[in-house]
Amino acid sequence: MPDQRFDNIVEEALTEVLETMFFTSVIGDAGDGGRGGLLWAKVDFDGQPSGWLSLGVSRSAASDMAETFLGLEEPAGEQLSAEVVRELANMVCGTILSRGESDTHFELSEPSLVAEPPAPSTRRAFELENGVVELCFDIR
Repeated sequence: MPDQRFDNIVEEALTEVLETMFFTSVIGDAGDGGRGGLLWAKVDFDGQPSGWLSLGVSRSAASDMAETFLGLEEPAGEQLSAEVVRELANMVCGTILSRGESDTHFELSEPSLVAEPPAPSTRRAFELENGVVELCFDIR
């Protein structure tokens, strides 16, 4: 079900995490997204409310984020990029929940890699300097 408390903070939370942890920025809205070949991670959360977040990152952006986040001097491989996408999903989910429900305790699942997310109530795509991030968020 759509929940305006969270819809309104998705971009703000994503921007904060990308800028502080990955030294990259959201350039703008990427419209419907719909780009194939994204690395997807999903985090379920339980609390009041419960739901899930899925985050997809283009491979070029995921590799660049892994290099920056891990301080690598060589290009990051697919496995390291996927692990960093899992961690990005975890951080963004926590940031969204803490901004939307700061007095509520949530339990987050370990982020898992998924092929594609289920149909969400909120779906946004954002252009980055080096790719795209698509974020799906749903309240149960």
